[in-house]
Amino acid sequence: MAASDILDDLGRNTRRFISDYCHWEMSRPLTHNNDDLECLKNQILVYMCQHRYRPNNHQQAGNVNSDQMKPAPPLGLTGLFAGLPREGQFLSLAEYEKQYREDKDKNLLDIMSYTAAYFRVAYKRVIDIVPMSIENLYILRFWKALRDDLEVKIGLVGDKAAENYSRFAVEEPDSQEKRERLVNMKMILWEGQTIIAELEL
Repeated sequence: MAASDILDDLGRNTRRFISDYCHWEMSRPLTHNNDDLECLKNQILVYMCQHRYRPNNHQQAGNVNSDQMKPAPPLGLTGLFAGLPREGQFLSLAEYEKQYREDKDKNLLDIMSYTAAYFRVAYKRVIDIVPMSIENLYILRFWKALRDDLEVKIGLVGDKAAENYSRFAVEEPDSQEKRERLVNMKMILWEGQTIIAELEL
């Protein structure tokens, strides 16, 4: 099989796999990475609460102390959330929790934070799996196919393999002459260095 035919075949298989994978991602939310999902959900929820419950310019923040929540945009999702002022007033963690529990839209906040967190988990998965499939299904398989085909065509397998190996292992005349010349030069320099060392003593 020609190299171009191998490439075409591997390309079709790789595109088919990536297409199937994209359909899996679109079928329904699914992840077993519950630790990252829960951590991201909580981080995003806190940031949304910072937006929703932050005191305005005419309102003083209650219970502000060392437990004050600082602005911390969710990693990788800053484009989905508006920024918070650096010098603004922010509530304590206890105050955030209190207002969150009493919020009539609490369920909506949960849905939004979960959706954004799942997007981040799925996004990180995609940026690994797609390049990984290209490398393993396309590049590495093409390399292996060329290697196996080359071994057969130049006779490195079969009855005459040993004879061909010995023929390919023979050094080119020009290379052999150059190598011998360099070895002789090395020996001369080594002997000269030994004589100089003895004279210095």
